Amino acid sequence: MQPRPRHGRRRHLIPTYHDAALLPFTPIDEAVHDWIRVKAARVGMRAAAYVKYCKAHLTDAAIDEMLDADIWTRVKQLRARYPFDGWPEPVQLAVFDVAYNPGLGRLEREYPRFQAALARRDWLVCAAECGRLGISEARNARTAAWFREAAES
Repeated sequence: MQPRPRHGRRRHLIPTYHDAALLPFTPIDEAVHDWIRVKAARVGMRAAAYVKYCKAHLTDAAIDEMLDADIWTRVKQLRARYPFDGWPEPVQLAVFDVAYNPGLGRLEREYPRFQAALARRDWLVCAAECGRLGISEARNARTAAWFREAAES
C-alpha cells in the first residue's frame, strides 16, 4: 500500500508546552502562549472550538510532513502485526482506515470479531464488523465497500 496524498488535516494533541515549542509554528513566540490558553479552556470541546485560542499556525508543509509521518507509522505498525502486504489493496486501505483513528491497540481490544475475521481473511465479515462509532456513515460505508470489493475478487 502506498499512502495517497491527503488534503484533510488531522488535529493533534500537543501534550506539553515544551512539545508546542518544538513544532515549527509561525509566529513561534506565540506557540507556548497558545498552548497555555488552550490548556486553560473548557475540556471536551470539539477540536475546532479551540481555534479561537490560537494565534500561531503550522505551515502547510509542516502539516503535510506530520501527516506523512502518521501514515507511515501506522503502516509500519500494521505490517508488524498483520500479513498486511499480502492482503489485496482494498483490504489494506480498509484496515488502514479502521486502525488510523483508534490506534492499533484499541482496534485489537475493542473489535474481537473484526480481528477474528481478519485472521480468517473473511472480508465479508470484516465489512460487517468494521463500523466505528463517531465516524461518519459515509466513511464507514466506504470502508465496508473496500472489504466487499476484496471478497468479490
